[in-house]
Amino acid sequence: MNLTLQWHGPFPLPTFVPRLSELWREFSERGVYLWIDRRDPEQICYVGKATGSPNLWLRQFDHYVSIIGGRSLIPDSHQGRDPIWEIDRDSDQALETMLDKERYCSVVRKGFAYSRQLAVCLCSLPDASSVDLRVLENNLLYDLRPRDTRYPARQPNPRLTLVHANAVWATPSVLAQVLRFEGA
Repeated sequence: MNLTLQWHGPFPLPTFVPRLSELWREFSERGVYLWIDRRDPEQICYVGKATGSPNLWLRQFDHYVSIIGGRSLIPDSHQGRDPIWEIDRDSDQALETMLDKERYCSVVRKGFAYSRQLAVCLCSLPDASSVDLRVLENNLLYDLRPRDTRYPARQPNPRLTLVHANAVWATPSVLAQVLRFEGA
């Protein structure tokens, strides 16, 4: 099956989130998205889906709040010399950090810094679309090999041929990391 994905963005994550009135209607649908880590070299670091509940815009809002609030993993590449931060109620280190204002504020500062490095690219798929988002997401993960998202080791079934239209994110450094890319 061939599927053309019409991409929008990249939008820097911290500036995308507050543009509710401007972008809400355009991205109040289900779809798929990817994040670009804009540091040199640029890399795809995350691929995800929004089922419609939440929609694409709300999914980015939720991600942003989790990142800056210390509720999301901050990847190794953004940790410096500190240990990887991941909120985990079974981890003594995480609990000690959450109970120490200075240590937790350090995590929040890293979350803000990390979010400033991210740009989001979105592809809306109307509710009437027959595309199975799980299948599409697995194909994107397999093809694009995001740095901070687990991707399938084996070729997804069913296998989709994805054509990426308006893929401004497909820079030479990004394309150097992907397994398969077909531009429109």
